[in-house]
Amino acid sequence: MSAANDRLDGIADAAGIDLDTAGSSQSGKSGTYTAMSQDQGTKLEGIGTSIQMHSASIDENVENVSDKMNVATEHLRKIEENTSATAKETKEINEKLEQIIRDGIKI
Repeated sequence: MSAANDRLDGIADAAGIDLDTAGSSQSGKSGTYTAMSQDQGTKLEGIGTSIQMHSASIDENVENVSDKMNVATEHLRKIEENTSATAKETKEINEKLEQIIRDGIKI
């Protein structure tokens, strides 16, 4: 968890974001926009809505990827478990074959 926090802090520092502050503030430059037409306002509203929809879609896809990674990790764990058991059995078979080659078959 500590490594993840350190990585997050590094990313935030690179982006110029201070995660330790409780709030944020913005200030506009006076006189930047003196007038906006209805069409311009509607277009900006549409862009904002589109950004919100894309952001929500990204969140949903990240959750889906996370779920799939958890399933994949569980499958890999099972493969590792079964492979180690098979490797042990293969070693025992090899030992028995070496014994047969060395001592012959006893009936």
